[in-house]
Amino acid sequence: MAAAGIRAPAECPQGLCSNTLAPAVCSTDNVPVTPGTALLVRATPVDADGHVFANLTENWSVAGGGALDAAVTTPAGGNDPTLNRWSIGPTTGVQLITVTLPAYPAVTGTVHVRAVNLQIVRVAPDTAADLTPALGQTVPLTVQLRTAEGQPFIWPIAFSAGIAPFNPCGESHPTADVGSFTPGGTLAWSSDTLSPDSQGMVTVMYTAPTRLSVQDEPPGSGCMFFVRAEALASPGGLAINAAVSPWMLHQSAGPPSHIVAVSGDGQAASPGATLALPLQVQVTDAYGNALTGIAVTWVVLTGGGSVNAGTTTTTGAGQTSVVWTVGAMSGPQTVSASITGGISVVFTATVS
Repeated sequence: MAAAGIRAPAECPQGLCSNTLAPAVCSTDNVPVTPGTALLVRATPVDADGHVFANLTENWSVAGGGALDAAVTTPAGGNDPTLNRWSIGPTTGVQLITVTLPAYPAVTGTVHVRAVNLQIVRVAPDTAADLTPALGQTVPLTVQLRTAEGQPFIWPIAFSAGIAPFNPCGESHPTADVGSFTPGGTLAWSSDTLSPDSQGMVTVMYTAPTRLSVQDEPPGSGCMFFVRAEALASPGGLAINAAVSPWMLHQSAGPPSHIVAVSGDGQAASPGATLALPLQVQVTDAYGNALTGIAVTWVVLTGGGSVNAGTTTTTGAGQTSVVWTVGAMSGPQTVSASITGGISVVFTATVS
């Protein structure tokens, strides 16, 4: 059985498998990397039938820049592949690593990398760092992937949306609506990956959230929605990571659309008594977002009683309340709570 070539196991078909200090990932040929990146590389000698050769010395060399920790490696035993650290050179351009077997001079394995400094720039809607779409509005987002020298670069770009900083903002809103991308879907962290055109341009359609998931955070907490684009130029994003500064997503709730009774409806009392529970309402927009600072007008409709305030204003949870003292007559009595636009809710008490 003669060695037919140096190649990696089945999960790493390109010939060499490169990784960082975390899980190993296979490197495709001519993969882009950041100049100066340090990678661990390994090679496993196998024959044409996939049988692994053990305890073979391997010679390593680089071209185009960079350096190796060791020029010669030998497995400690068994079928364990040898590891070597490849420090990519500091300049841009194609660099390669070659591994050979002294026992089988014709057997070699080579992987190229393309050292580039990549950047993503915002193109549209504009270069500003803020997005202010209406609730549920769909907007096109365009970015360009290019080298530091301004040349377009073609590599898949991932768009994502989330809440920053994640801790504690995201943890306090585990079901936060972060919007969605088309094509794509809505996830806890919505994302979509697209390939740029020949000019490195890519556009994704982003639909803003309808629920303001961080609305209950105190002012100054720094909890913000963001939309980000990044190019991850190797499986797991270990070789290079070029990201645009994210758009920060600023949104406000819509106009008041609903007022609902929260508590206090359906109580019973004696004539002239003050009800045990206050009448409490919540005001929201069309998507159910609570609205602060909305004036609510309270009016006794029947029964001749009174409320302790004719107008109140909603708090941060969109709620407000009054105390109701029922009238002297027996039977059902009613109070209405209304907001601008003739939107109202009616409370009923039974007096006997």
